[in-house]
Amino acid sequence: MVQFVTIAVIARHLSSDDLASYFVVMGIVLATYFAAGLGLPDGLVRHVPRTSITSRTTAVALLKRAFLISLATVPVGGAFCGLAIGIVTESGLIGLLAGTWWVCYGVIFVSAQVVVASGSPNLGSAIFYTFANVGQILLTVPLVLAGMASLTETLLATCVGCGLAALISLGLAVTKQRRTDIPPSLAMNRSEVPPLGTVWRDGAFMGAARIVQGCLIWSPVWAAGVILPGADTANVALAGRLTSAVGAVIAAIRFSIRPELATNAASGNWAAIERRGRSIALAASSIAVLSIVGAAALADPVLTAAFGTEFSGAHWILVAMLFATLAESFGGPVDEVLRMSGYAREAFVAQAVLLPAGFGAEVIAAALAGPVALASTFAAVVGALYGYFVAKLYRSEGVLVLTPPLSRVMSTPTRLVSNADEAAEATAKS
Repeated sequence: MVQFVTIAVIARHLSSDDLASYFVVMGIVLATYFAAGLGLPDGLVRHVPRTSITSRTTAVALLKRAFLISLATVPVGGAFCGLAIGIVTESGLIGLLAGTWWVCYGVIFVSAQVVVASGSPNLGSAIFYTFANVGQILLTVPLVLAGMASLTETLLATCVGCGLAALISLGLAVTKQRRTDIPPSLAMNRSEVPPLGTVWRDGAFMGAARIVQGCLIWSPVWAAGVILPGADTANVALAGRLTSAVGAVIAAIRFSIRPELATNAASGNWAAIERRGRSIALAASSIAVLSIVGAAALADPVLTAAFGTEFSGAHWILVAMLFATLAESFGGPVDEVLRMSGYAREAFVAQAVLLPAGFGAEVIAAALAGPVALASTFAAVVGALYGYFVAKLYRSEGVLVLTPPLSRVMSTPTRLVSNADEAAEATAKS
């Protein structure tokens, strides 16, 4: 709801062309800020809980050291992002503001990961998914309403709101890593050098996968920007942001349960992972279905009232994109299960292969049939990716993380074969 209000206010105060430009800049920032920390933050979430099983001292030292290194990379990433956007837009001011926005999100991302790794997954998830939105509703929206309505002024107002969220996030992370809730182990007196190399190697693939995933999420907006006029691009971007707001429910759950997944995978407790994954898949799929039905029935008048008549075309685009959320929800947290159990490289490769293919298909669909076809193609691409994730985990570990109605159907052939084998073996013995 907070994100809906923020977007509605900005959409009301920017022209269609400026709004399209705002969304394009937003897409670049939100798709790439996961590079903050160069993979160390993701690696921490996997390795700190595992390390604490044998040595709490080592786990705490690893957390603090990697936190400082991760923060040091944030200004560098912001500078690269700002420079790239400044060159593309031919505006140094827009580049500076975009780089500042990137830095704010980078600090929030690193802080949230450190809080999750320190033993507070719910607080870390709240930092990652809500703090920036709260900062924008408290500062960005009032500044836009007060008259900061040009593209550069709106970007500045956005930086102010996100800056507040970044400062609070950083303060909480510093506090948590000093008073970590990592459970004590049986070997707290062990003294080892924190395995930063191992953490970085694992985390690098997870971080790269996040960037590719972010690019995939924003690919419809970029595809629309290549082919479609500014008004259609704005409609696609609006539908994409509202879709992300719905998908944030499952995303927040995935973000918070990663230490649990890493610990269960390390101990071989795949039954617990499967049960947890299926329950999350069922809840997320239910939300996605309700969202699709609600959008089909109510989105047109709601979008028109909130954003203006020029955005009535986003109605069916939103419905089509919500099918991507449904496809993602069927597998629950399957992507995070793969990353936390040693298959981060395979997940990254699948995303990296599918991203350019999907983008090309979206551009063709937009050119041939317009924005609704583009959104439908995007949903099909997401469905293919998560279908692969489910199949990969099942083939590798025999774990079927899938929403229960589908998991029962998919499991039936395996059970029948197993029962037939058991019967044959019993007959042979007799």
